[in-house]
Amino acid sequence: MRIHAIPLVLSSESIFEVCLMCFRFSLKTLFLLSAALMLQGCHHLAREANAALDVKAETGLGPIVVDGKWGYIDARGRVAIPPRFDEAQAFANGLAVVRVKGKWGYIDARGKEVIPPRFDGARDFTNGLAAVEVKGKVVFIDKAGEEVIAPRFDDAWEFSNGLAVVRVKDKFGYIDARGEAVIAPRFDGAWGFAADGLAVVEENGKHGYINAWGEPVIALRFDDATDFTANGLAAVKVKGKVGFIDKAGKEVIAPRFDFALGFAANGLAAVLMNGKWGYIDARGEIIPPHFDGAWNFTANGLALIKANGKWGYIDEKGEEVIAPRFDAAYHFSANGLARVDENGKKAFIDARGQVVVHVDAVCGTGVLKNARGDILWPPKTPARICEGRAAP
Repeated sequence: MRIHAIPLVLSSESIFEVCLMCFRFSLKTLFLLSAALMLQGCHHLAREANAALDVKAETGLGPIVVDGKWGYIDARGRVAIPPRFDEAQAFANGLAVVRVKGKWGYIDARGKEVIPPRFDGARDFTNGLAAVEVKGKVVFIDKAGEEVIAPRFDDAWEFSNGLAVVRVKDKFGYIDARGEAVIAPRFDGAWGFAADGLAVVEENGKHGYINAWGEPVIALRFDDATDFTANGLAAVKVKGKVGFIDKAGKEVIAPRFDFALGFAANGLAAVLMNGKWGYIDARGEIIPPHFDGAWNFTANGLALIKANGKWGYIDEKGEEVIAPRFDAAYHFSANGLARVDENGKKAFIDARGQVVVHVDAVCGTGVLKNARGDILWPPKTPARICEGRAAP
């Protein structure tokens, strides 16, 4: 297990390049990848990495880095938990994973340590359990930090629909909340069960879908495959091209794309053709490919796109809402903010493109400022910050 929060210094370029090396994406798995590629590849990695910049609606808090330390801001850009962690993940089910002095633990939305940092790796809580790494093996703990499932796995992931993917040596299977093997480790790759009760698995280089008993529902015949999304379609890869199938395994959109993301909640999916990105609906093309980069639409109806070397945002008609002007940019989170880089400065913007907060420096010290330029963190005046230091 290698859990890494996503540093807010990765560029959209590097993220995009890594994503293009990986196909396995679904509605839940977009946007950012950790620096360490685990054995399972991009699918697991993107699922967990997406959380690292996302601001969950349950707390309205999202991680931010100021002067090398991680903390959390709220939807208005106010510091809710002061930056004091070496790394931090987004909140999930009321707790967030944080790293202090090389060890991982959990905090609540007030910033209080619920489970002190003592693990070599840690994942989010689901089903009241979390996978953590202890001395090279993975154990499941409860929210009191007590061991519930003994360490016998080489890796494990979050529970989804009552089952969790585990790895034993180089094979993958599924366990229930008691730690019992429901589907013995026999696959070369396996991914979490979606709400429809299906999971993507891999054997001998081919992908397909199984049910919760491990029975094949759609034969393992694809070069790659994603989860089914709300419109009942899943992206699959055949002979180097990506198309979409329904839950009967029937081809709905013929494989003709070089790359595709799963359909978003608004029924549109970002696709790549001949080096350009556009969007399709369940019937075919709707926004012709002409962007240099694109991500799926988020809940506020905006999608991140790249044009002429800069990143901006469009609406569902393909019209610019926030003109491409950012050197790097990320999707809008549940609290309505998006991380952007512009002219060397890191900031969070709202859906109008207005800066809410940004990171700056005073006398060589990183500070967080609001749109008016007031220092939000640290809670010191510029004069106090500059005491004993050379003025800028």
